[in-house]
Order: sequence, then structure tokens, then C-alpha cells
Amino acid sequence: MIIIPKDKISRELDTIVMTIRFDDLEGNIREETKKVKASTLLDMTEEEIVDAVKNFVANRRLSLAEDRIKEKLSGLIDVDLEAE
Repeated sequence: MIIIPKDKISRELDTIVMTIRFDDLEGNIREETKKVKASTLLDMTEEEIVDAVKNFVANRRLSLAEDRIKEKLSGLIDVDLEAE
């Protein structure tokens, strides 16, 4: 789920500020703020905006799960996985 609530879009000078609501990799609902220059946003197609928001959320999801990912991989790092 990725949602930009209508009441969570505002502006600060020449910047658009939006809150993006999404579920993280653990199923928790998160809200993160993204700022974009108005001129940049106006030059983008709807598809480009969607892609940018999806990329932002993907990066945030991985950042939020980084410690869990490192923990899962800790036993595999520098280990010959083909050795018996």
C-alpha cells in the first residue's frame, strides 16, 4: 500500500511537501515526508511522479529493515556457501 492523503500535501515557498503513507516490510503503517521543488514536479508526467514515489518508498522500506537484513545475512558473510 502506498497512499498520498489529500490533506497531507502542502507547500513551503517553492517546495511541495507531501506525506506518503505506506506499509513497511514488517506490515507496520508508516508516514514519511517527501519534499519536491514545485518546478520539478510540474515538469514530471504522472507516471514519473508515481515512479518517484514508489522509489522513495522502496528506499525507505529497505532503510527501515536494514538491521534485520544484516542480522539475517550475518551468518553467510565471508562463508564459502558451496563448502560441505
